[in-house]
Amino acid sequence: MSGWSDGFLRAFVMEEGKGQIWEIANAHRGSITTVHADANYILTGGAEGAVRVWSRAQRQMLLQFNDQKKDIVSVFPDYKLANMIHSCSVDRSVCTYDLKHEKRINWRQTANGQNCGMA
Repeated sequence: MSGWSDGFLRAFVMEEGKGQIWEIANAHRGSITTVHADANYILTGGAEGAVRVWSRAQRQMLLQFNDQKKDIVSVFPDYKLANMIHSCSVDRSVCTYDLKHEKRINWRQTANGQNCGMA
């Protein structure tokens, strides 16, 4: 799976002779800057600061969060609590979202520097 500058999310089979197997057109209004996929969801972050949660089976958007103002550089699920996801942005913020309640539950921002990733 990969995010593209045209806002499309595309999946490929990495076998010789195989290619793209599906795409989500206009998954974001600008570039997709990060992608995380697991057995349940596909999580994407975009240059517009949006974090989106997609159904892996139907490839339909389930939720969207717009709390960050610049490129999302990393998004992934919490490894202890399956209903939580985390994102960080170039705007120096880190957010935690509760998928069960469909809301942001934590937000932190540093005064200086820049987020380049999160693990």
